[in-house]
Amino acid sequence: HMLVEDIDVLINFSIGVAQIKAGHDSIIDAEFALDLAKRQGKRFKVIYDDTSSKIKEELSNIAWLNRTKEYIYRDLIVPYYQPIVDTQTRKIYKYECLARVIDGEAVVPPLLFIGAAARLGLLTSVTKSMINKSFQYFSQKDVKFSINITERDILDGYLVNFIKMKADRYKIDLNNVTFEILENLTISKESDLVNQTIAQIKEFGCDIAIDDFGSENSNFSRILSLRSDFIKIDGAFVRDCDKDFEKQKIIDAIVQLAKRLGIKSIAEFVSTEEIFETVKRLGVDYVQGYLFGKPEPTTICEKP
Repeated sequence: HMLVEDIDVLINFSIGVAQIKAGHDSIIDAEFALDLAKRQGKRFKVIYDDTSSKIKEELSNIAWLNRTKEYIYRDLIVPYYQPIVDTQTRKIYKYECLARVIDGEAVVPPLLFIGAAARLGLLTSVTKSMINKSFQYFSQKDVKFSINITERDILDGYLVNFIKMKADRYKIDLNNVTFEILENLTISKESDLVNQTIAQIKEFGCDIAIDDFGSENSNFSRILSLRSDFIKIDGAFVRDCDKDFEKQKIIDAIVQLAKRLGIKSIAEFVSTEEIFETVKRLGVDYVQGYLFGKPEPTTICEKP
C-alpha cells in the first residue's frame, strides 16, 4: 500500500531478480526474469536461475522465436502434402497442404514453429508462403487441395486479393481449392468482416472447411455463419475410436448433423484399418491419416 495525497493506493508490481555471476550479464538476466514475471500475471517475482526448468523452457522458447524469424525471412517454409481419401472408394479426393520447414537435412514440424510465428505476429507470412508455394506446385494441375488459414489472415484484410492474384498468376482453378479455418477463429469478434471475407472466398468457387470440429472453440453458429462445405472431426475423437464407444457416439452425432446440413465430414488421424472401418460404418465421407499416407513433399500426381 502507498499513501498518495491521503488516499490509500494498492500497488501491484512484478519483480525480476538475478545474481551477479562471472560470465553473465546480470542486467539482461534480471530483465529476462522481470519479463517472465510480468507474463505470469501481477504480483509475481522470478529469480533468474539457469538451472530452473521454467527458465530453461523460456530460453528454449526465445531460441525458437529467433529460429522461426530466420525461417520466415529466409523463406524456408514449404508445403508438404497429405492425401484425403474417399471412404467408399479409398481413392485420393484431395490433398491438405501442411507447413514444414526444411532446415538443412532436418524437416521441422509445425508444432515447433507455428506458435512462435504467432507470438512474433508473423502468421500471415506463413499463410502467404503456403498459398504462394501450393498454388505454384498445383499450377495447371486438375487436383483438389486445401490450405489452412487463421483468424489473423482474415482480420488483416489481405486474403481475398492475395488469393485472386496468386490464382491468376499460377492459373489455379479455385473450384479445386478448400480453405480450412483453424479452430481458434472466434466469429463473435469482427464477425461482419469474417463473414464478408468468407463469402468473397466462396464466390471464387472455393470451399470452406472447419478444422478440428468438436474442440472447445467449436459451436453450431460457426457452421452456419461460415457456410462451411466440410467439417473435419477433431482427432481427439478419432484416435482409438474403434475401442471407445463414447467417441463413436460423438462421431456419429457430428456426422448426422453434417448430413442434415448438407456438409461433408472428414476424419483425421486415421492410422489403422480398425479406425477406418469404424468411421466408415459411422458414415464419415472422407478420411485422412497415416493409414493412407504421411505428409510428403510431392503428391501422387507427379509420381510414376
